[in-house]
Amino acid sequence: MERENGMTRLGEANPLAPRTSSFDNHWRKWAGFLGCCLLIVTALAVRRFISTRNAERDALARGRLAQIALALNNYHQDYGRFPPAVVYDENGTPMHSWRALISPYLDVNSDGKYDFGESWNSPANAPLRNASVQCFSSQSDDEEVRGSTNFVAVVGPGTVWDEKRASSGRAVTTSIMVVELKKSGINWLEPRDISTRP
Repeated sequence: MERENGMTRLGEANPLAPRTSSFDNHWRKWAGFLGCCLLIVTALAVRRFISTRNAERDALARGRLAQIALALNNYHQDYGRFPPAVVYDENGTPMHSWRALISPYLDVNSDGKYDFGESWNSPANAPLRNASVQCFSSQSDDEEVRGSTNFVAVVGPGTVWDEKRASSGRAVTTSIMVVELKKSGINWLEPRDISTRP
C-alpha cells in the first residue's frame, strides 16, 4: 500500500480499521432481527398479562354484583319491596344507605354491629364504616380505599330506586339497579349514590 505523506489514498481500506468478514455482517443482521422479535414477543406477553388481569377483575366485579343482586332479591322477598336508596330520620337527615339495609343478607352485619338507631357516620358505627367490605368492592385490597365501595345505585325518577316505584313492591327485572363506579370515594355505609337528575 502506497502512502503519500503518511496518508492512505482515497478508496483504499484503512489499515487501522478492524476487518469484518461477511460472517460478521450476516450475524449482525440476524442479531438485530432477533432483538426485534424478542421485543415483539415481550410486548405481546405483557399485553396478554394485562388482558388476563382485566378479565379477572371483570369476573370479580360480576361475582360481587351477583351477590348484591341476590341480597336485594332476598330483601324483596322478606319485605315485599326493594330497600329504599336512603333512609331519612324525622328531620330529613340521611341515616342509612341501601347497602347498610342489605348487609345482613351478605353476612357483613350478621353479628349486629351496625346500629340502625344511629346514623351511618356516628361513632357507634365507626368500626363497620372503616372496615374493608369485600362484597362492595371490585378492586384488590392494595387498590382500594379502606371502607369505600365500587357499587352504587342509580337513583332518581324512573329508576328502581324511585320512591314511588320502591314503595309499590314491584320486582323489576329489566332495570339497571346497581353499577360499578371505580374510585367512587363513597363509603360503603354512606347514603350517597349516582342520580339521573341533572
